[in-house]
Amino acid sequence: MTMASSKKLTEQQLVEGITSSILNFILKGKINQIDKMGIPDDVKKQAKQVDKSFKRMKKSLAKANKANKNLTY
Repeated sequence: MTMASSKKLTEQQLVEGITSSILNFILKGKINQIDKMGIPDDVKKQAKQVDKSFKRMKKSLAKANKANKNLTY
């Protein structure tokens, strides 16, 4: 097993890592885990808005899928 590199991460790498973690929690439906991450409140608020948007998108896709099933060709 190799040890992790001791190089410092760049700010961009840190932001990408945090963003990736937040999106993974949202996609898994674990929005409450974001509150435990210790990130600023404005970021938590944005994450909750993204979660609501994903839920609306899923609902719209389900509705579109249902509409397509009712079509006869």
